[in-house]
Amino acid sequence: MSFDLSEHKVSSSDDSQKNIVSSKAGFLPVLAASLLPASCITYRDQFAEEARQQAIVEALYSKIDREVNREVESRLNRAVKDALSRFTREELYSLVHEAVVQVVPSYLKVEEQHFAKTVADGIMGRITADNRLSAALSSWQRDPQVLRRTMLEPAVQISIGAHVGAGVIIHKEKSPDSDIYKYYILSCWHTFREEIDQYERSLKESATDEARAQVKEPLIEVNVYLNDDASRENAKMIYSKADKDLSLLVMNSALDLPVANFSLNYRESKLQVFSPVMAVGCPLGNDPIPTMGIVSDMAQVHEGFEYMMTTAATHIGNSGGPIYSLETGEIEAIVSKVYMSGRNAPAVVSHMGLAVPRVHIYDFLKESALLK
Repeated sequence: MSFDLSEHKVSSSDDSQKNIVSSKAGFLPVLAASLLPASCITYRDQFAEEARQQAIVEALYSKIDREVNREVESRLNRAVKDALSRFTREELYSLVHEAVVQVVPSYLKVEEQHFAKTVADGIMGRITADNRLSAALSSWQRDPQVLRRTMLEPAVQISIGAHVGAGVIIHKEKSPDSDIYKYYILSCWHTFREEIDQYERSLKESATDEARAQVKEPLIEVNVYLNDDASRENAKMIYSKADKDLSLLVMNSALDLPVANFSLNYRESKLQVFSPVMAVGCPLGNDPIPTMGIVSDMAQVHEGFEYMMTTAATHIGNSGGPIYSLETGEIEAIVSKVYMSGRNAPAVVSHMGLAVPRVHIYDFLKESALLK
């Protein structure tokens, strides 16, 4: 049943419920109301009330939805930033690559590594394109606590006899049947050279086994730093190469110490001239301190060996300390030499430090059998 009066049209059909049009003539609503049955008027009022309630619900829901989304996104951003600040872009790449390798079909064989790298690169490209994620990844560069944990605390001071240098923890292993950790420390050879040479000469000069037993191996002491506390441990040299000016030490300790960001899987350096770097060492016998600079030369040749040169201030005592990339947080080199200027009273040119680049570090570690 329907009524059609001027511009008013009220119908009991489903389709006409949405077509209630207000009349411009003032008397028509009154006339229509007088002609409509009470049941129809009640239906119309009920529909209007339900529509009004629905409109209020929709409006409030939209507002709540916006607020919830905003809060969720804010919390997500904070959570992502906090999570990503705990590792660097290189570490994230390792996680992505490992995850990809696990799902790569085994039948790919030779192509497996290439396939995994391609997929991992693609995923990292997507992450880099996400401004929120890339901002979180780079935020660690401005966080002193993260820098301390990832760069300063893995650095150690090393002393042998009267010689003091630096080193960095690059790997640790936990003994399954004790609370002792085994730490592998990378340093330079020349810090130990005189004491080790003297020890080996004394052994050669000893005529008998009894005399050789009396020759004491030089003590290598390592100062480690954790939460502003220093602890002295002993270490043993297990491998060294004079031509690369590198040494590898092993230290046992009950302390749970942080390890520097350095992948034991070979990875090419992405540094180039002008790349920002951080050097950490023990200049003039100080506790490990950081200095910042840039790469000034990727292949500075000295005595037939290619070094990386940086402007990060280094001095006597920095030898053996790490140089980190400020873009990835990973070790890129080990400080080896400093330039000296002047004949009568030579002075260190601190902003022209030479360091053994990562490619030679990998060769050295492979020779030492730490890398398989």
